[in-house]
Amino acid sequence: EAFPDIELNYQVSTKEAEWEEPVQVQVLLERKSTGNPHNVQSQCFPGQKSEVWWLCVGDTESNELLAIKRVNLLQKTKSLLEFSAPPRNGKHTLTLYFMCDSYLGADQEYTFELECTEGAGGSDGDGPEDMQE
Repeated sequence: EAFPDIELNYQVSTKEAEWEEPVQVQVLLERKSTGNPHNVQSQCFPGQKSEVWWLCVGDTESNELLAIKRVNLLQKTKSLLEFSAPPRNGKHTLTLYFMCDSYLGADQEYTFELECTEGAGGSDGDGPEDMQE
């Protein structure tokens, strides 16, 4: 069986975060297929080619990539992605992407929501509105 069948489960550390607060996504990946990940079966790759997998978290509304990580997957692996919560108030719909460089149709995507608030400290003093003349 050449085409990879990968099961993905994930858990987000929080549903609410203050601006720029670290948010973690724990991902569990498990290969259900029996193919050899070190030998991609494709006419596009006539030589030896291994699968390469990527986990990403993105905000499609603002067109921002928040986290990216290369993952080595033989049979089963856990991976942790960490990113800073967007510095904008409100509910953000973020997307977890699991992508392969070797097979069309193997990519997966999952959406989750994160509520962001400015927090008690207010502004961090680094923005243009905080500059003094």
